[in-house]
Amino acid sequence: MGDGFLMPTQYRTIARYQLSLDPNIEYQKLLRIARENALRRPPRTLRVLQVIVPEIDAPIQDKDGNKVQAQSLMTSAEINRCREWFDDYANLVHVYTAGALRVEQSEMILDRKVVALDTLGERKYWMSAANALEGVHNSIKENYFDSVCFYYKKPENMQAGLLGGALGRDYGVRGSAFWTQWITDWNEPPSPLAGAAVVSLHEWLHNITYYAHRVMAYKAVPDCHAAEEYGYYDNDGGYKQWQAWNRDLMLRLIPREFWYRLDTRSDQIEETAAPINANLKPGAFYAWRDVGADWHARLPSLSDEALQQLTGLPDLKLEIVQPAANTNVVYRLTTAAKTESPYANGDSQQIKFDNVLALSRRATATKRDAPLGGYADAPIEGMAILRIPGAPKEKRDLVLIRPDIAPYVLPMLKVYNRHASDSVIGFIHRLDPAEKQPITLIAALVNFGEKLPADELTAIGR
Repeated sequence: MGDGFLMPTQYRTIARYQLSLDPNIEYQKLLRIARENALRRPPRTLRVLQVIVPEIDAPIQDKDGNKVQAQSLMTSAEINRCREWFDDYANLVHVYTAGALRVEQSEMILDRKVVALDTLGERKYWMSAANALEGVHNSIKENYFDSVCFYYKKPENMQAGLLGGALGRDYGVRGSAFWTQWITDWNEPPSPLAGAAVVSLHEWLHNITYYAHRVMAYKAVPDCHAAEEYGYYDNDGGYKQWQAWNRDLMLRLIPREFWYRLDTRSDQIEETAAPINANLKPGAFYAWRDVGADWHARLPSLSDEALQQLTGLPDLKLEIVQPAANTNVVYRLTTAAKTESPYANGDSQQIKFDNVLALSRRATATKRDAPLGGYADAPIEGMAILRIPGAPKEKRDLVLIRPDIAPYVLPMLKVYNRHASDSVIGFIHRLDPAEKQPITLIAALVNFGEKLPADELTAIGR
């Protein structure tokens, strides 16, 4: 489907959009797609400055509370390795935006020792841009770079409080957001899946979330720490899922047009400012072909009140259950009305096409060499359904679909009266209760016929 395929599970659900290929083969395929797209439509230029910090000599307390000097010194080979990993990060940005962004790289090698580190308490430290650039801030061109990144070598006697850290433009470097990154493994060869490249992309995505929320008013763009809320776990699915999450976040959960519209220079807005889609009111049907490229901006957000109005169920609510951080997330549609839809009560692990959509982790991590990436046994659902009592047939079934699979599932749904792709009513944007991460679902009103499908694969005619 598109540039990959949908992965059915042993429960006859659709686990997630997943290219269960060898990661290097997958990357080369996505790279070809990005290059072809860039030829058809010129990418937006992203200015990123890499600051390499060759030497640290700063007072700290070690893990035992002794006052010591934290010291590190990069070799010329290590400086070159930083450049290679940064090249990998720049390539990942191009590939995972499907050719919409091109990183314009600049480099600065700091010609002074860094003599102060920032404490996070408990004798743990990190380095801020302020300490790295103490006395030489003006060497950074003001209001020019989209992001500034700092690569450091971790002193052996220092406890790192953060492997990487990122701050928005309000606490940034000369008008630019920044991120910082400790390099700890100098033996890992450069590649798109190298740890340093993955961490760089992750920290840069913090900058992107800041710009999305505080400059562009795309308030529903997920944070890069929402991986667990979408069902991604490390060493899951055949290779490191942080990279799979980065890929799907950028290609599937953030609309394509966002990257072409990425704005880092406009005035900042308040956190309480209205979202970009605030002028859209629920009540209309939307065709995915018209809104899919920029659905955060072109679809209305659906509150519980909006769902009640659209369905005629005065007590309908969408509950999100997450017992604690980094645990399973369960969506539940609840109403006192008697419905024909099957319903699972509580934090259920039942796998059905019902009012519950569960993003559940496996009991044990998948082995790296598992066939098809190991997704066949994933207890992860893609859709939830509610049959609305008394509603007109052409819109009696409320369907909630994960946005990463919605573009592929909507055209395949076996429905009557009106195609599911023409029946989108908006998206649901909520914060999970444990970590307050933004998570989203696409909503549609359709007619599955007299008999509801028993499972997700049946719903798409499989």
